[in-house]
Amino acid sequence: MCPPPYGYKKDPDNPRKWIIDNEAADVVRRIYRLCVEGKGIETTAHLLQEDGILIPTQYWESKGIRKGGKKSQDTPYKGCKTTHQPKS
Repeated sequence: MCPPPYGYKKDPDNPRKWIIDNEAADVVRRIYRLCVEGKGIETTAHLLQEDGILIPTQYWESKGIRKGGKKSQDTPYKGCKTTHQPKS
């Protein structure tokens, strides 16, 4: 079974079910809001970094969740253009 994407987590009562991860979901909602407001990917990434929002890999690591992804970041808040980009 695939691991849940950023914004979701496994249900502790049923690991085959995903539930909303409220903390990460707030970030996802913010990203979409910034997009609707016309902010580009780089501007959005910069705003998230300024506000100390962890990139997904670092967020999962902070929660003790093991996932793939690049581990050698200069800062846990700085991602590349596609780090927080919603999938279409």
